[in-house]
Amino acid sequence: MRSGNRRERRQRQTGTAAGSGRTRVPRCRGAARRAGPRPGRPRRPGRRRLCAAARHRPPFQLPQIPLWLSGPVGWAVAVTYLAGGWTALGASPGSRLMGLRVTDRAGRRLRLPRALARAALCVSFPLGLLWIPLSKRRVALQDLVVRSEVSYDLR
Repeated sequence: MRSGNRRERRQRQTGTAAGSGRTRVPRCRGAARRAGPRPGRPRRPGRRRLCAAARHRPPFQLPQIPLWLSGPVGWAVAVTYLAGGWTALGASPGSRLMGLRVTDRAGRRLRLPRALARAALCVSFPLGLLWIPLSKRRVALQDLVVRSEVSYDLR
């Protein structure tokens, strides 16, 4: 059985009162060399390697995507974002904010194939949205092709 409380055990191990601020660990290898070994404490060899590795770490950089790959990757991300929102919630987060909802003509949420087709058309041909003021039903060309509609969400 251990005798004494945690503070007393700590004081016996280090020789100073716990929380006194005198047990500060050096931040880098040079500071450890200047400070020297402390009496009564074993030196931790792993600490020195960690400090040296942290000091010589290169700065953070975003990954460099080749230019020929950035277009298709951006297209795939946009299509996945839109189709996922239309399939799961009935609207993308921006459409939810504006109170719009994308449904099929029966008023149900779009299924995945129809949502993927609509998203691919919206990302590939955004000029199809210019058809909205010209049509009687106020729908985009993408909605005519996929048989969907955009309505106000009354919830």
